[in-house]
Amino acid sequence: MTDQQIESTVIKAYSKLTLSLRVFRPYQSGNFENYHPIEAVMTSLDLADTIKISEGDGLTVEGRYSAGVPEDNLVSKTLDLLGIRRAVVLTKNIPAGGGLGGGSTDAAALIRWALNSQDKNVREPARLLTNDMGKVALELGADVPFCIKGGLSEVAGVGEIVKPIPFVPREFYLFLMPFGISTKSVFEKFDQLGNVDSTESPNNLMSVAQIVEPRLKLAIDLINKRFGINPKLAGSGSTLFYEIGDERESGILATSLEADFGLINIVKSCSVRLADI
Repeated sequence: MTDQQIESTVIKAYSKLTLSLRVFRPYQSGNFENYHPIEAVMTSLDLADTIKISEGDGLTVEGRYSAGVPEDNLVSKTLDLLGIRRAVVLTKNIPAGGGLGGGSTDAAALIRWALNSQDKNVREPARLLTNDMGKVALELGADVPFCIKGGLSEVAGVGEIVKPIPFVPREFYLFLMPFGISTKSVFEKFDQLGNVDSTESPNNLMSVAQIVEPRLKLAIDLINKRFGINPKLAGSGSTLFYEIGDERESGILATSLEADFGLINIVKSCSVRLADI
């Protein structure tokens, strides 16, 4: 059966969580000039967008976090890059600007779908594109190469170097902010500050993100006061997270937390192995 005979296909786009992150000064020359090299560990999470792909053309965005998703988003850009026309319904369950790879994972899910297509005209452009993960990172974003592969990996370069490591099941509380943070703004501030402490653990964008978005510091203090934990920053933010260890009775039983700046949604999520993606 060809893709043309398939009425529609529904795929999942799993979020990514950056467990640790080191950002370095941008390259001064070469193909990645002005791009920041990183060293990171990332895992896929079961929090996911869904994408319905049908014959036709056009993009419809719906779901809890659909507001503010631009028409010229990574779904449209990926289809254009692959030279594919399809009608797509994107259901957003991953918040934009949250550091969970919401746009990147949508792009990656489409590329995985294309790679597995029975239609050569769909499969071959995706195969050619993914032969050069550096191009994928430059064209679609630094998180896309990891999101294509998924699972648990060490990530380096500008995101194009993805090295899978043995999977370990993990659970997390995600604190989803009522605001997003611009990755571009965080990296610009990182460059402006100059000598950012590279030993800050586990994410050397943590202090920078709080300067760009002061409400983030208020959220960290509120979570610490309410639950007695010190959350970590997901990527460049705005999501904060806490890994669930042996102390499962951590007191985080709420599904939301009221702050002066709005409602923080609390979601429990678990890591997803490569074979399940």
